[in-house]
Amino acid sequence: MRFWRTAMPAGMLLRSAWSASHIADPHASLTLDAYKMSSGNHLDAPISLDRFIDYGLWYQRAAVPDVDRRGVSSIEHRAGKFQVKLEDGSDFSLPASSSPAASPLRCPARCV
Repeated sequence: MRFWRTAMPAGMLLRSAWSASHIADPHASLTLDAYKMSSGNHLDAPISLDRFIDYGLWYQRAAVPDVDRRGVSSIEHRAGKFQVKLEDGSDFSLPASSSPAASPLRCPARCV
């Protein structure tokens, strides 16, 4: 949600329809409607930027509560592996058959 917080103009309203503004959820349990009921927040279309950010953070807490907030400082492809270095200096490798950008990183803690 960092991009939404830092790159979108304050006071912005989402232009997408309500049905197109849900974050993908294979079980349909983390929808905007579920957020509205769970949080008690007034939520109407068009959705304000602030409410959408709140929804995204609620979704993250429900879906992946143990997110590792360390940033990735580099990813290099070496000898058939991806070498991932985090901002705190720790690193790990992944087989080249997995894509660090397309799937959750399989590291000691969940990394995002």
